[in-house]
Amino acid sequence: MQDGKSYDTAFELEEGVSREISIGAGEEVFLRFEPLALNKKYTVKSTGDADTYGELYRYSSNLISSADGGGSGENFSISFSKGYGTYYLIVKLTDKTASANVSIIYFAS
Repeated sequence: MQDGKSYDTAFELEEGVSREISIGAGEEVFLRFEPLALNKKYTVKSTGDADTYGELYRYSSNLISSADGGGSGENFSISFSKGYGTYYLIVKLTDKTASANVSIIYFAS
């Protein structure tokens, strides 16, 4: 069952396909993906009106990068070069008392 509440139940992301997620107050949402092409630069980002924070992990324990909002709508954007493996993205709101719907997408850049 995919409910986005842990690494084991993370929502799947498809390359180039935006996925809307709902983030409750004080919650974090887990997403997973496996980029298809090697030796390409990828970007994963949020869109919407909420101030978001993202952490990108290779497998479930190797933090690659994190980013706070700061762009339009205070969204985050993380760029990385792909290596083999599964990637996890943890998304949360910077305002722990707020809840919001945001969209997440990753793509070759």
